[in-house]
Amino acid sequence: VDSLPAQALVDANSDKMMILPFAASEDKEAYAIGVPKSSGLAAEFNAAMKTLQDDGTFDLLVQKHISGEDVTLPELKAVENPKGTLVMGTNAEFAPFEYVGDDGETLMGFDIDFAKYLCAAMGYELTIENMDFDALPAALQSGKVDFLAAGISITDEKLAVMDFTDEYYEATQAIVVLK
Repeated sequence: VDSLPAQALVDANSDKMMILPFAASEDKEAYAIGVPKSSGLAAEFNAAMKTLQDDGTFDLLVQKHISGEDVTLPELKAVENPKGTLVMGTNAEFAPFEYVGDDGETLMGFDIDFAKYLCAAMGYELTIENMDFDALPAALQSGKVDFLAAGISITDEKLAVMDFTDEYYEATQAIVVLK
């Protein structure tokens, strides 16, 4: 499993699980946002991603969610005269990228906040649909959701059914075992 979700799992179950030390491969797994083929949304997202990188918001999101630092995110302003609503498909079982909060309902994590800031920068309101990870590509193809953000890695299989934004994170792998 990817190293950050593996660490979150072990942290929550430290009496039962551990990360097996091993020589990790040099191969990295890149995450990106999945969008419908030929929709033009990738270019819109890429422009918004650059805006968030340039203004420092992206770095603050990484510090908060990936590094676990206590930082204050910029105020997320309501979109005036929105272009519409984009529906994000995700699977909230992949902390720290997306997960359900302690209240059992609130979706949280890097991808959740990243999508909120991206959509605001693009001029859209955001709705999030939490679903089974394996159902995400079909939901995108059918139009049930407008984009995917759920630790989505770029693979040849996925490229056949969706386009991707620029990469925003590179993951490494870890092995979790019972103690």
